[in-house]
Amino acid sequence: MNLDDAFRFDQGLELAEAFYRAAQETKAAVKTLSRKYGIAPVTVSTGIAVGSALFGPTENKAAQATARSLSKGFSLDKLSVINRAVKLLNNPTKRADFRTELTQSAPALTCVELKQKANSLLRERNHVTRKDSWKRRGLRLSLQSDAMGVCHATLSLPAADMAELNNLIYPTARHAINKNPNLSQEQAMVDALLAHLGKDQIENPLNQPKRTCILLSADDLKPGRDGYLIDTNGHEHTYAEFAHMKLEEDFFHVLYFKNEIIHAGRSRFATPIQDLLLSVDQIMCAHPDCERPANHCQSHHITAYKNGGETNLPNLLKACAPHNAANDDDPNRPLNGRLERHPETKQAGYRPPNGTKLEFNKHPSVNKSGRVWANQKYQESDIVATNR
Repeated sequence: MNLDDAFRFDQGLELAEAFYRAAQETKAAVKTLSRKYGIAPVTVSTGIAVGSALFGPTENKAAQATARSLSKGFSLDKLSVINRAVKLLNNPTKRADFRTELTQSAPALTCVELKQKANSLLRERNHVTRKDSWKRRGLRLSLQSDAMGVCHATLSLPAADMAELNNLIYPTARHAINKNPNLSQEQAMVDALLAHLGKDQIENPLNQPKRTCILLSADDLKPGRDGYLIDTNGHEHTYAEFAHMKLEEDFFHVLYFKNEIIHAGRSRFATPIQDLLLSVDQIMCAHPDCERPANHCQSHHITAYKNGGETNLPNLLKACAPHNAANDDDPNRPLNGRLERHPETKQAGYRPPNGTKLEFNKHPSVNKSGRVWANQKYQESDIVATNR
């Protein structure tokens, strides 16, 4: 197999082998192959690293052969995601099994989804703590400007700290965009950061304090008349009364009956409450390719508002601005696909324009959502993973 034949998206294994064999012949392989085939040096280096893992010297030839067999038909990008993850596993004796595990799950995942899964497993198996993550914090400021006179920065923080920073400046950014729709999201976020540093005069909206959200289930009660639950003694309780029997009043709470949201907070539904409810229910944007948290998304009408869709929970889900805008409001005119809810689990997902099965966001954070919790609690977790 030569490089001309191997350089195809579905022949990452062959490409990695060819890069590796070339590197055995000359130390200048990266520079030579990059120049000959017009590809970035980092791609060649990645191919050599993957090839070394799958074709180089090893003490476990059986495991290596298994990995090669499972890797057939993968792109070099997928093989690179797997190889990098395996190197980051702290226990060397478990790396071969970890490679096999990731390789077996790779066919059903995109590169982004595979990387998310690998990172989630690494955090779990390496027992990563916030203290460990904090040691990797960093800020890199480039003093060299690009062609447009712009310098760039890279900030690294533990996930919780980055989320806290994001939650601090995001409301200011949205406020700025509402006042000036010509601002891009990126511009507004920079302006908001500068405002919080005291370097600009952007109006800062009221900062919302962090609130604990409690998920509740009404296992032992039956639905009564609208807004009420009936206990085993036949007594009626409002949703709020039931929640207050279990919680202190200051907690925000989401109440599920079966896998339906039936109540939240201490007052009747209002748009801010609905937004918060949907964020708890989903955690992430409904689109499978999106990494935007639900609390930074828009509330999307499943049946379009202009088509008579109501602004109520059964007809709402969370979608980021681009995926909300791209949604096909008319199901009879498929173009980009539609955001819908699974008819049984009510999980928010995306149906491609060809009308095939619903696809769901596989980001690991989704497993912590109220929706997954409710479906698992009511023994419907097998349905959650079923695409329709």
